[in-house]
Amino acid sequence: MDNPAVLAVTEALGERGVAALRFNFRGVGASEGSYSGNLAETEDALAAVAFVRDRLPAAVLALGGYSFGAMIALLARHDDPQIDRLFAIALPATMFDMSPIVSSTKPKLFLLGDRDAYCPYPALESLVATLAGENELVKLAGADHFLFGFGEEIGRRVAEFVGR
Repeated sequence: MDNPAVLAVTEALGERGVAALRFNFRGVGASEGSYSGNLAETEDALAAVAFVRDRLPAAVLALGGYSFGAMIALLARHDDPQIDRLFAIALPATMFDMSPIVSSTKPKLFLLGDRDAYCPYPALESLVATLAGENELVKLAGADHFLFGFGEEIGRRVAEFVGR
């Protein structure tokens, strides 16, 4: 939740007047509960979407995340009609089964450093090529998984994508 890339995205969205919700998964930081590896964290994402939808019922919603959060965002809501767009920052695609998102026609944005140790860029490039719908893949030249120094570019790219 306090990752520099996530903070940069929420800041860039806020500068454009777009509401953003950041949250920790259970067991992270001061959050109660414990890490489940996927199922409970998916429920956390669903609860966050419900929270926003209750407060902004007519809003266009984009859901995304960084690293594990990106995987949860894609898998949790890839087929939900309430979600209009999906974005994934430093998606560790080689560590999880991403086949459920292949048929999703929602517009999707992927940002990945070309030095990411958790997902080699060519692996994500191959995955994105198999996906239905409008998909954009941004290579962050020189960036590793932690994306230090790339926050401004990530924030700008996500804000532009969300604002379309």
